[in-house]
Amino acid sequence: MLSSGSPKDGHGRLMPAGRGPVTIASSVDAAFLPFVGPVAASIGAYASPDRPIDYRVFYSGPESAASKALDGYRAGPLTVRLIPAPERFEAYRGRSVMGTATLVRLAAPELMADLDRVVFIDVDLVVLADIGALADVDLAGNPMAAAIDLTLYGWHHDQRTVPSRNPLHDIDRHLKERIGLGPSDWYDYFNTGVAVLDLAALRREGFTAGAMEFIDRRAEELPWLDQDSLNILLKGRIAPLDPRWNAMTEPLNRPSLTGLAPQIADAVIESRTAPKIIHYAGHLKPWKRTKYFRGAGEWWHFANMSPTRDIIRADYRELVRRLRRLPDPRTGLATMAAGWRHRRARVAP
Repeated sequence: MLSSGSPKDGHGRLMPAGRGPVTIASSVDAAFLPFVGPVAASIGAYASPDRPIDYRVFYSGPESAASKALDGYRAGPLTVRLIPAPERFEAYRGRSVMGTATLVRLAAPELMADLDRVVFIDVDLVVLADIGALADVDLAGNPMAAAIDLTLYGWHHDQRTVPSRNPLHDIDRHLKERIGLGPSDWYDYFNTGVAVLDLAALRREGFTAGAMEFIDRRAEELPWLDQDSLNILLKGRIAPLDPRWNAMTEPLNRPSLTGLAPQIADAVIESRTAPKIIHYAGHLKPWKRTKYFRGAGEWWHFANMSPTRDIIRADYRELVRRLRRLPDPRTGLATMAAGWRHRRARVAP
């Protein structure tokens, strides 16, 4: 069983299990909408041509050049559909570092009441394998499957060895006090940027209502609000996903993590071997970098194939222009002024 309880072909005939239509979902605001283009292009390039893919994008924002280019866009068997995101999440604006669009996945069981299963993905990624195989993964009776958050555990190692790194959040305290992880399940914090959800099971337990009540109480203390909530609410019921389905660029570009953090070494090695999804979680994002890193070429390849190519290119040209206009940190006016103040302070009586 995949997208709907009993998948059927165009003639109403039952189809073999795991070969029915695939449904993918994302939720974005206006700033990230153009990045749906590379995601859709990459999925379509690797998808099985005989298996339709319904890509539902819950969008919070006005009509724009990007929304017009994407709504109805087709790439192989994939079709993009833009759906207005519920306004109720606007109440959480400013209360999470990830914004409000990501909260839509907490309401997925109710927003997609016609489905039993969905693959929910972020849009800062590209897909390099047939996503139908991900949609078919065995959840082993769990309501969700996701991969270990190797980026977070990499940051956690950095904070323990060089406390000045990644000072935004105390990750050790976050995992212990907010998520409730201890010695027996310390490495069970999952990244929900790629997740397979059993919507039918979540509906049966009234997950959405419980999740809304939960984030009302704890929104101020959870920096990654939707991801933290899923890790807490579904603790012990998340099937571990093959890390190649969520190969994050931080560990992808840091092979040293295998030696520095041996507990995640196997997952790091596996994610670096023939990744099926490259996820630009963390700081390494191709549209914000002017220097090459592993995985950047794949993203730009599909960005150049996407219907939002011109928008992405224009934004990147503006980024490069602004970077070139920034003052040299060694000789810029701010540095010169600081030097002048320092010298003046030294000669003051």
